[in-house]
Formats: sequence, C-alpha cells, structure tokens
Amino acid sequence: MNTQPHILFFSEIQEQHLGLVGGKGLSLAQLTQNRLPVPPGFCVTTPTYHQFVKENLSESVREEILHAYEKIGGGLVAVRSSATSEDGASYSFAGQQETFLGIEGGDALIEAIQKCWYSLNSDRARSYRAHQGVEDRHLAMAVVVQKLIDADVAGVLFTVDPLESQTGDQQIPELMLVEASWGLGEAVVSGAVQPDRFQIRRKEGGVHSQQLGSKKSRFSLSGKVPVPTELQQKACLNEDQIKELVKLGLKIEEFAKAPRDIEWAFHQGKCWLLQSRPITSAFQDREKYRKKLIDHLRQMTPPGGTIWFRFFLVEVLPAPTPLTWSLLDRFMLSGSGGTGKMYKEFGFVPAKKMENRSIYDLIAGRPYVNLAIEVFLQAEKPLFGYPLDKYRENLGLISRPKIDTSKKLRGFFGSIASYWSVLKSTKKITSSSKTFAHDFRSAILVKYLENLKPYQENRLEDMGERDLLAKLTQLIQLVLVDFASQSLKPTLFADFSLQVLEIQLKKYFSADVIPGILAELGANIEIPETEDLAHGIQSLSRSEMPQVTFLERFGHRGANEMELANPRWDENPDSIFARIVYDSSHKNSSLQKEKASIDNRWKELVEQGKIPSIIAKYLWGYVQNLRIYFGLREVAKHYFLLGYQQIRRYFLQIDRQYQLGGKIFYFTWNELVDLVSRTGIEKNHLEILEERVKEHRLALSLEVPVAIDSNHLDVIGKPIELPEHIREFKGTPLSPGSARATALVLTEISEVPKDLESYILICPSTDPAWVPLFVRAKGLVMESGGVLSHGAIVAREFALPAVANLPGILQQIKMGDMVHIDGNIGKVIILDPS
Repeated sequence: MNTQPHILFFSEIQEQHLGLVGGKGLSLAQLTQNRLPVPPGFCVTTPTYHQFVKENLSESVREEILHAYEKIGGGLVAVRSSATSEDGASYSFAGQQETFLGIEGGDALIEAIQKCWYSLNSDRARSYRAHQGVEDRHLAMAVVVQKLIDADVAGVLFTVDPLESQTGDQQIPELMLVEASWGLGEAVVSGAVQPDRFQIRRKEGGVHSQQLGSKKSRFSLSGKVPVPTELQQKACLNEDQIKELVKLGLKIEEFAKAPRDIEWAFHQGKCWLLQSRPITSAFQDREKYRKKLIDHLRQMTPPGGTIWFRFFLVEVLPAPTPLTWSLLDRFMLSGSGGTGKMYKEFGFVPAKKMENRSIYDLIAGRPYVNLAIEVFLQAEKPLFGYPLDKYRENLGLISRPKIDTSKKLRGFFGSIASYWSVLKSTKKITSSSKTFAHDFRSAILVKYLENLKPYQENRLEDMGERDLLAKLTQLIQLVLVDFASQSLKPTLFADFSLQVLEIQLKKYFSADVIPGILAELGANIEIPETEDLAHGIQSLSRSEMPQVTFLERFGHRGANEMELANPRWDENPDSIFARIVYDSSHKNSSLQKEKASIDNRWKELVEQGKIPSIIAKYLWGYVQNLRIYFGLREVAKHYFLLGYQQIRRYFLQIDRQYQLGGKIFYFTWNELVDLVSRTGIEKNHLEILEERVKEHRLALSLEVPVAIDSNHLDVIGKPIELPEHIREFKGTPLSPGSARATALVLTEISEVPKDLESYILICPSTDPAWVPLFVRAKGLVMESGGVLSHGAIVAREFALPAVANLPGILQQIKMGDMVHIDGNIGKVIILDPS
C-alpha cells in the first residue's frame, strides 16, 4: 500500500523527503526549522503530481490541500513550482516553471497548482532542460504553497557576489551582492525593472558600492503600478535593512555550508525569507571559465587586433550546442564548406587559413563575426578592410559593419590586380543573378530533392552506428556543402543589390532616409503558398488550412530551427498549434499582397530624387532583384531545413543506440566520429559530455556586449550598463509604416495573454516560432536584425512596421509601456501614460 503523503508542511519535511518536495520545498523547510523568518506554508508532493497526470486529483486529495490551506491561515498565498531537479547545485531552473502570486480561495488555489504542473511540460521548460542536458524520465513536480508577503521592498541576496568572486586560495570572497526594488520581488527576479545593486562587505555589513536602478514600476497585489518619480532614483534599502540581510545571509550560509542565493522581502519593517538555493554555476567555475575564455581570445587575436561583432548568424542561432556549431563552422561556413564553395564559383579565392574555419568565433557560447578576418573569406590578400580604429573610438557606431574602401590594405600593383579580380567577380554576380531564380527552380532544387529522398526513406532503426555515420557524412555533404552553396546565393544576390542601391541612392537622397527606402523597396515579395510559412500561419489562424496540411508543408520547421538539438514541429505539433490564434473573423494583420505595386513606388522615388532616366533604368534591375531574391531566400531556406531535419533524425538515432539521453548534441563532430569508430561508449566519452554540458551552461551565464574590442576583453562577463532616462531610440528601419500600442516584451517565445488584442512585439530577434505572434501585432522591434533577416521579411509580408538593431532595448522598454514605432525612419518612442 502506498503511504507517501500528499501534503507536507515546512515543519515536517526532512532531507529524505527531497524526492517528494523538490529542492525549493526542502530549502524552505530547512530555513523554517532553523528558526529563520519564513512565511508559513506547505508542499503538495510529487505523488500528488503523478496522481494528477494519471487520473486527475481525487476528491480526498483536494480536501487535504484545502485543509492545509486553512491551517496556514488562508488568505493570499504564493504558489510556486518545486521540480525534483530544481534548485540543486547544478541547475537553478529559475523562471522555467510557473509562479502564481496573490491566489485566494480554494478553487483558485487548486487551479494554480494544476497550472504549475502543466508548466513542467511547456516549450520553455523543455528547451531549458534540453540545453542543460537534464533528462525528463524521472522528472516530477511538487508545488509550494506559502503565505504571500505584501512586500514594501524585495529582492535577492547573493552571499557571495558572483560578478566579483575570485579563485585560488581565497575560497570565500569578501563581498556580498544585493539587488532590490520597490514592491514584490517578482520585479527583480523576472528582470522587469532595473533594480538597485549594492555590494556589501560581509564582515561588517557596510556598503562597498551601490548603483541605483531606474525603478519605474513596482509589482503589487493589484498588478504592475508606476513608482512615484521621487522614489525611482532613491535607494530602496536603508543601512539597518542591509545589515539585517547580511546577518540572515551569514546564518543561512553557516548551516548550508555553501554560498546561497536568497530571495527576501521587507513588510512593515520585518524581513521575510522566501527562498534559498545554492548559487548556481558556482562562482569559482564561472570565473575560471571567464578567464580561460579571455586567455583563449587573446591567443587567437590577429596582429593589430580585431573587433568581434554579434550580428546576422545570432539572429537564427543565438547559442548553438557544440555539435551544431562544429558542423556549421566546418561544413557550411568555412572556406571549404558551402559558403566557401559559393564564393569560389564567383571568382573569389578564400585565404588558405579560411579553408577549415569560418569568419565566426564562438564567444561565451554566442557566434560573433571576427571583423579582422572576415575579408579573408574572399581573398588571400584582400584589397580593403573594416575601419577598426574608427569603430574602437565608439563601438556603438557598428550597426552594420561596412568595408572602408578609402583605406587600402594592399600596395599599388597589388591593388590593380585586386580591382580587376573584384570587377570580374562583380560581373559574375550580376550575370548569374539574371538567371539563377529560374535555374534554382528548374534544376538545382529538383536535383537536391531527388538526392535527399533516399535519406528520408531509410529505416534508421535497421542500421548500425557505423552505417548511420557513413550515411550521415554523405547527407551533411549534400545539405551543408553542395545545397548550401546554392541556397546561400539568394542572400548574396539580395545583399549585393542592396549595396548597389544604397551607394547610388545616396547621390539623390539624404543618408538618413536610405534605410527606409530600401526596406520599402524590399516589400511585396512573392513566395508560393506551399513554401510561404507566414501565409501558412495566417491561413491556419483563419481555419482556412487544416492542421495536417500545415504539418505536411511546414512540419520540418520549428523554434530556433538552426539548432539541431531543437525539435521540429512535426515532432511536437502542440508547440505551434497551441500558439495559433484561431479567429476566422480577425482581420488585424492580413498579408497585404494587394499593396501599391513596387514599380509605381519606384517611379515616385525617381521623380522625388530627380534620378536621371538612364540611372533609374540601370537601378530598376536591382530593385526587381530585391523582390525576387528576398522571396527566394526564404524558399531556399525552407528546403535547406528539409535536409537539416534529416541530419537531426540521424543524430537522434545514434543518440538512441548509444542511450545518451539527448546529450549527443554536446559532442563535437570529431568526437562523435571517434565514438563511433570504437567498439562502444567509453568512460572518457561520458566525461566529455558532462564537462561540455557544464561549460555550455557557464558560457551562457556570462553577459556579453554586442561588440567586443580585443583590447578590452575584460568586458566579458561584466554587467552591461545601459543609458538611463531615454525615451526615444533610433534603429534600422526594416518594414515601412507606423503604429502605436502596448509593448509586449519577450526574451523568448511564449504565449500571448488572451486579453491582449494588439501590441508592439519587442524581442531579441525572430524565427518561425515567433510568427504566430505577428497575427495580432501592430509592429515589431528587435534587438538585432537587418533588412534581410527573417523578422524583416515576414514583417513586410504582414505589413507590420518594424525596426531593429537596438541593443539593450528589452531592458529599456518595459512590458505594458505605450510605444510608438515608425518603420519608415527606424524610430521607437516610449510614450508618456495619458
């Protein structure tokens, strides 16, 4: 007979109950039993979760929960997840499952508990566990129910400052770190405000340094409310409160025997402890990794230095796993890969040093373009380079790096040869662009799909590991080299046309309006419905396309789809269908193919700029190329990802046969080849995986700016300071038009609140998984992205004004702010409430 309890109060929980209550529940129990000020509460245990999954909650269990609720006094409570892998020494799971504040009454409590359980299998939580290498097999969730403290001020205490920690003989650094803001602590934990930050000397509790945040809003029981102006720049903690936090922190650290991350709240002068967990990505490991990374970057910095800039690839691959990165870096982006093969077709000769490397370097887990070597992808001795000295004076100048044609890298005679080579390559690009669209459809794509078909039809479960690897090697050559060299050409042709138009239009228009003109000329592209994802999602939202048809056409796409570790939509259809707004009467953002024809707009521009007819006729071909190749770029990517899906399928089969639990993506390609060449998996392979998962996690814990100067590498892992009190921002216009609406600020894809009918979407960048959010959007603002980016192209299809290249915009604009966006000039304005 199963006697495991459904309810355990904090006073009853012991260490052996960890599997029943999760890390958060056990931690709160330990705080309570050490007579520290913890609001009363209880845990709904994991056996209750299992009962809910199998057969829903029994009436007797519901009564137990309601009785426990009455026992702690009823009233307002906080309901938080406590997954069995949560708040451990390796993974924080912070923010991955749901938290509900201000819950009152029995029915509301039961509903909140069930929503916590549902969140264990949300896309966000699944993605987090996949990236951390956490298996789902033994995962379960307890739920913590705790009296809610209506905080006057709240925040987080790190008993060791993770940003200033040291390594070596000094095991415990001198400084603690406190982050605090007015109101409930959710504002600090969720990143919704810029909090006050205090570095505290742990011995005497004195303030070592403080940085006041712009605390424009606070979370209260009634929701998000403005903070009075006089309090926004006032420190929200006084000296006595800080000393009390230090005292409590030292007590917790003493019985935990390790540094802790503690959530706290002050209400009517009393401090309450809401949570305590180990400081994840332990400070020593984090600092060791940071220094190792900086040393590595110094060693690989070319003479004269370089600047690394995060753009283009980061839009579609923000934080690749080791296997994904090793494949793309070697087989697609290098001089000998698909990119190099494409360049060679146009007469460029990549430098020998680029044969087995790309122009990208991975810094703290993110891909950065190395501007000092980027030009070597086209020539052994390039003619021009980037103006690195100019950029060093102000890294903020780099919105889209451009070659400086006024400063030659070669001497007179070498320049003549290089000029001739560039002219020949330019002629080849121009000539090829006239026929490529037809050639791609009639021959290139047909051949690719024929060659891909056997790999789609292979029964992988009947194949051994070595056969799988052999087939996989051939498949990678087909997709990442042979087809990639063709599928990348539309981007090259479109970008080439943009550059020609930009250079020529500057003779007739002021430089500040050129980006808006280019974005407008790139609108109204044509993509066949069977390959047009934006149209598919729009049709799905209007119930015009059956779900089965959508999956047949677009099932190989998905969220963060350039990451091989991420599932495709046909593996988990709910991840897309659950986000579709089904409303056949909704007409907010229909795809406007009926807009004024681009030729009429071009005639207007010719007259407005007084462009000579002979020049206008010459440029008209490049205008047409924008429409052709913006669309063909999306089509080529659509079919590239069809092959990419098959690469993932082969990797997953190898993963299953070695029983790696999804961790295959933490090998590099060479390590995987070594594994398959042996008789079986060995201890060192498992050690590699364990270390790689840890290193990947450490890398992504480091803050990194958009641009990094090789002369100032210490910025890596340091807080990024943003300008304050700015209400107006200037970025790159991507799609014309203007709009104003409430800001929907998302750092990752999630469901839109049902009551939010329209909004300006503010996000890092977009991929296909974000497109359902465009249906009700009035405009789009992205941290990164260019006129050729996925977000720009789809925004123009949806006729949404869009602006990008605004680093830090997610911290500047807050959820619920009223925002005006002008996609014609690239302006975003935070409007005053009225």
